Amino acid sequence: PHYKDGKANGFKLVGIRPGSLYSHIGIRSGDVIRGVNGMEINSPTKALQAFEQFKNTDNVDLEITRRGQKKVIQYKISP
Repeated sequence: PHYKDGKANGFKLVGIRPGSLYSHIGIRSGDVIRGVNGMEINSPTKALQAFEQFKNTDNVDLEITRRGQKKVIQYKISP
C-alpha cells in the first residue's frame, strides 16, 4: 500500500524491470495505482473487486500517479 497523510491512497509498484511484461504495458517502478475503471483502489478488498471487473470488460483504464503527476493508461483486452 501507499500512504499519503496517514491514509492509504493506492498501491505503489516497485521492482519493475526493464523488458518485463509490466514495463511493456507502460508500468514503471514507483508508479502508484490509484484506481481502475473509475473505482478507487485504497485497500486489498478494493483491488480484488477491480480484478473481478476485468472478467467482464474489454477496456481497462488504469489511473496512476507517476512522479507526482496523475495519468491514465488505457488498455484494450482482446479474447
